[in-house]
Amino acid sequence: MKSTRIVLFAIIHVLAYCHLSLGQSSGNWNFAFNFAGYKRQNGEFLLKECPKKGKDNFEKTVKMIDAALQKDALEMPTTNRDKTHVQCVKDPVMGNVVNFTIYKNGDNDYTGNTDRQRMEMKGKEEGKKGNTFLYAWWFKIDPNMKNTDEFYHIFQIKTGGTKAMTKFPLATLTLTNKDKFHVQPNYLNKYGEKAYKLLGLQQVKGKWIQVFVEAAFKKKSEGGYIRVTMKDEKGKDLIRSKTIEHEMWWDNANFRPKWGLYRKKSPGYQPSDWQLFQNVQIWKKN
Repeated sequence: MKSTRIVLFAIIHVLAYCHLSLGQSSGNWNFAFNFAGYKRQNGEFLLKECPKKGKDNFEKTVKMIDAALQKDALEMPTTNRDKTHVQCVKDPVMGNVVNFTIYKNGDNDYTGNTDRQRMEMKGKEEGKKGNTFLYAWWFKIDPNMKNTDEFYHIFQIKTGGTKAMTKFPLATLTLTNKDKFHVQPNYLNKYGEKAYKLLGLQQVKGKWIQVFVEAAFKKKSEGGYIRVTMKDEKGKDLIRSKTIEHEMWWDNANFRPKWGLYRKKSPGYQPSDWQLFQNVQIWKKN
C-alpha cells in the first residue's frame, strides 16, 4: 500500500483562486477540483472500467466522452477504420484513462483538408463575449513523438461559423521544433505575431502533466487574455502562470475547447502517436 500523498496548489490572480487537492493510494487518484468563483460546465470525465473487448471498449469510451463534453464530441479519421483511434487503457499512475492514437499512413482530416490529420474531442460552443472560462485536464504525450516545424496541436480554442471564422483557432497549445511546446494566440484572419514558449519538447513528453488554460473572451482593450499554468504529477510547478494579453474576442463567434492530436502531414512522423487524457473539466467564471 502506497502512502497517501496530498498535493496542494494555488493559481492566484486578482479576482479568482483555483485550488486542487489530489490524493494517491495504491495508484488510485481522487480527483477533487475546486475552483472558487467558477461553476462546473461539463460532466464527469472518468472511466470506471476498461472493457477488454475492442468494440465494447470503444463504445463505452465514446459514450463517456459524449456524456462529459457534448453529443458527437469526437472528430476522428473517416479512414483507417480497422485501426484503434480511441480506447480506454489502464495507466499505472492515473488508472483508467482515454487513449487517442493517430497514424502516419492513412489517417485523414474528416473535414476534407488533405494536408492534415485530426483525432480530437470538442466541448460546446459556449464561450461568449465577456465570459471567462477555465479548462483543466491531465495529459500524457507519447515519449517518442516526432515533431517538425509544422503545427502539431494538442489543444485548441476554436469557433464555428463561416470559412473565414474557422480558418484560424483563437489559441492553441502546440509542439514544433522551432518554438517547442508553446501557446499560440491568433487573429481572425492571420496567425499571431509570436509563439510563447512554455516548455522544451522533451519536458512535455512521456509524463503526466496537469494544465490549466484560462481564457477571458474579451477584446484586448477590455481585458482579454489567455493564461496557462502547468504542474507535474507531484504538484511541482512547470509553468507557474503564463499570462498573455490578447484580442480574445471575434465578433459573431462562440468559442469552444478542443483536445487531441491535430497536425500537418509530414514524412518525418513515426508510424503512430498517442496521447492519454484524464479528468477533463470545463469551468465558467461566475
